[in-house]
Amino acid sequence: MKEYYFVIGEEYYKLQELYLFLIPCHFREEIGYDGWRLDFVRGFWGGYVKDYMDATKPYFSVGEYWDSLSYTYGEMDHNQDAHRQRIVDWISAAGGSAGAFDVTTKGILHSVSSQLNGFNNFSLTLLFNPVGLFE
Repeated sequence: MKEYYFVIGEEYYKLQELYLFLIPCHFREEIGYDGWRLDFVRGFWGGYVKDYMDATKPYFSVGEYWDSLSYTYGEMDHNQDAHRQRIVDWISAAGGSAGAFDVTTKGILHSVSSQLNGFNNFSLTLLFNPVGLFE
């Protein structure tokens, strides 16, 4: 693969360095970003995230490792430890430089809400916006 270089001042930078490290560092310093929210981190190895975090030095970073929960015959399995472990493994691969959203619990709560929907008009939104609290 052909590599492309850019000259900034008297320094030569690879295209990858420019987009992955220099521009984000510039945005953090000039605009004031405090951290990174990384989408679809299941799509790339945590070691790359560690390199990125080491280079950009955010105060906080969190990834969204969205993966399918375990189901048997269309019913969600009670044990979702393997799902949660995949998230923990990604955090470990990132060297602890980024956390991850707890999408396992989110998925479980969503499944429960879906099963109970219609039972006395149950909805998870009631946990966060009780009737009459915000009107």
